[in-house]
Amino acid sequence: MPADIDYLRRELARPGTLTAALSYYRALPLSAVQLGARVTCPIEVPSLVIWGTRDPYLGEAFLETAAQWAQPIQVARLAEAGHFCHQEEPDRVNQLLVAWLTGALAA
Repeated sequence: MPADIDYLRRELARPGTLTAALSYYRALPLSAVQLGARVTCPIEVPSLVIWGTRDPYLGEAFLETAAQWAQPIQVARLAEAGHFCHQEEPDRVNQLLVAWLTGALAA
């Protein structure tokens, strides 16, 4: 993971890159919880949320409203991961994705 951090530091140091990355978040007018409260017609496609329980940005409130956005929804919680599950627990994320896509992940 130190190599990932070094890579991101180098890339974000390029002119305009950090501004562009932060502008994505500045453009979000509503938090996930507020947005969930405004959804009037959920996506009716089976969905999987892979969520790190140590995520400092998307907490339990996000999961509570996720069912308003997509139905049916299944949540896979990764106890040792934070916001970047795919980097923190790549093997487990890949296992979950393969299981989900092959229908082997129990609902």
